[in-house]
Amino acid sequence: MIASAPTCSEELFDCEKPSDFCDDSYDNQDRMEKLENCVMQGETRLSRNRGCYLCGLVRAEDESRWGSMNHRQNLVFMSCLISCGIIKAEVAKEVFHRIGSGRKRLCKLHYIQAVRF
Repeated sequence: MIASAPTCSEELFDCEKPSDFCDDSYDNQDRMEKLENCVMQGETRLSRNRGCYLCGLVRAEDESRWGSMNHRQNLVFMSCLISCGIIKAEVAKEVFHRIGSGRKRLCKLHYIQAVRF
């Protein structure tokens, strides 16, 4: 017998609510300690640090990306983050307009959170 397909994200990810699988467990303190260790060891090939426009955390350049200039893509992205409980609708509206009018850096983690939803 073929099992029926999950009808919602809660069934798909086997969780109570969407926020169960949208947890941001990334610790900015760990990132800063890693950066300090690299400096102490004399490593000079450090990537440039960037601030996330959405959450404000400092990330290495390779841990962030530019927001899209495609308004529809940004709309879907913000909708997923709202549904996931990462940001509120008022904040998403402001971020949506800012990303579209000028490219802003965002954490790759936020894209992962949006995809998980």
